[in-house]
Amino acid sequence: TCSANYTFIPYMVTPHNKVYCCDSSLMKGLTELMQPSFEMLLGPICMPLLDRFIQLLKVSQANSQ
Repeated sequence: TCSANYTFIPYMVTPHNKVYCCDSSLMKGLTELMQPSFEMLLGPICMPLLDRFIQLLKVSQANSQ
C-alpha cells in the first residue's frame, strides 16, 4: 500500500508572472493591493514558490531517512 501526505501551498502570481507563496490570510490582502510596483515588497514577506517546494522536499527527504 501507498500512503501520502499532502501540503497545500497558497500562492499568487504577480503582474510580472513571478510566483510567490505566502500565508493564505496575508495573501488575500496582498492580491487586493497588487500593483506592478508592489512586487518589490514581496521579497521580505513572501517566499518564491520554487524555493518553498525545495524546502518541503528537503524536509520530507530528511524525514524519510
